Amino acid sequence: MSLNLETRKAEREAFQAARLARENERRFANSLEPLEDLEALEAAETPDIVLNEAADVVADMIEMTTPQGMARVRQATGNGS
Repeated sequence: MSLNLETRKAEREAFQAARLARENERRFANSLEPLEDLEALEAAETPDIVLNEAADVVADMIEMTTPQGMARVRQATGNGS
């Protein structure tokens, strides 16, 4: 990180532009309209990816506690015992 104020401002602007570009790529992949600027990015509701993944893990764990779920796990791993 530079101690020069102008350099730091330029770095921050480049970081924010890259952030907006990444978000618009994500939105394009999900058939959503692109955002115009950083204010729109801050106001936009973005998904909580970690929360979604954690919910998927918990759902998998719950399924594995049922006999049917364990049978699917055994079948998928080739472990019939």
